[in-house]
Amino acid sequence: MTITGKDRYEAVKAVDRQIKYQGKWRKKGNRITQVQACKKVDISTHQYRKWKAIISKNVSKPLDEIYSLLEDKRYAPNKLTAQQEEIVIKYAEEFPDKSYREIAKNIEEEVGRKLHHGTVSSILKK
Repeated sequence: MTITGKDRYEAVKAVDRQIKYQGKWRKKGNRITQVQACKKVDISTHQYRKWKAIISKNVSKPLDEIYSLLEDKRYAPNKLTAQQEEIVIKYAEEFPDKSYREIAKNIEEEVGRKLHHGTVSSILKK
C-alpha cells in the first residue's frame, strides 16, 4: 500500500491535533510530546517534521498542489528552484574570479534567500 499525499497531510494534522488537545487540557507534567503523538499516528518524527515543513512553506497553495508536493520524494522545502540555480550559474560565469563565498553573499538579494557557499559550490560543480 502506498501512502498518498493526502494521507501524509492527514497524518501531520492528526499529530498537530493530538499535541494541541493534550497540551491544552492535561496537567503540565502529563502533556503529550511530539514523539508520543507521532507514535500514536504511526509515523516517525523525521517524517512528521519533513511533511510539516512542506505544508507550512506552501500554506497559500491549494490542497491538491500540497498533496502532490508531499508525494514527491525529491521535494525538499529548502532546495533552490531551477530559476534560482540559473541565477547562480550566470553570475559565476560573469565573474569567474569570485569565490563561492563572494558569489553567495553578492546574489542573496537576487535569489531572494540566504545562500551558503556550499550550496553555490554544489550548484557549480554539477
